[in-house]
Amino acid sequence: MKRVVWIFVWLVCTQVNAGELNAANNPAMNPCIQRPELSGCGANGNGQAITNIINIPSHYGAIALDGSKMILGSSENNLKSLRAAKKEAVQDCINLGGTKTSCKVISFTRNGCIALALGGKGAGTQSFSSSRATAQEAESAALQGCRRDGGQKCYIAYSKCSRDPRYQVDRAVME
Repeated sequence: MKRVVWIFVWLVCTQVNAGELNAANNPAMNPCIQRPELSGCGANGNGQAITNIINIPSHYGAIALDGSKMILGSSENNLKSLRAAKKEAVQDCINLGGTKTSCKVISFTRNGCIALALGGKGAGTQSFSSSRATAQEAESAALQGCRRDGGQKCYIAYSKCSRDPRYQVDRAVME
């Protein structure tokens, strides 16, 4: 009886291991077979481990707006810090004629893009800012927000990206 149990256990174990090997070699169950460059696959396509690490510095950007005078200040590709980018945007707003009390940071980004949309609203102006991965996404979100908040004839008043040129925004690689 013990011999029958051991044989049964041995058969079960060999089948489980064979199933694991088949899953590892099955392209439908293991995406690393078709795309070894994917994160977590551990090889660069020729069987060697990936060891290159590139440190790319962060770039910061900010928008400051004096809403009463509609004066826009900005900071682009600031390498120091987010705080420094915000301070630079407020100072730019003041230098262009805004006041220290009314120039307020309305949007900021780290290694991304910011956009500001303006549009008429009654006797005043509607503004909406957005921060996204790409300029197109930031502009689209800013325009949608401006229209959603009641702006008429919304347009992009400002759009810039703050990031190192080596910084890649590729959804296929990021996901």
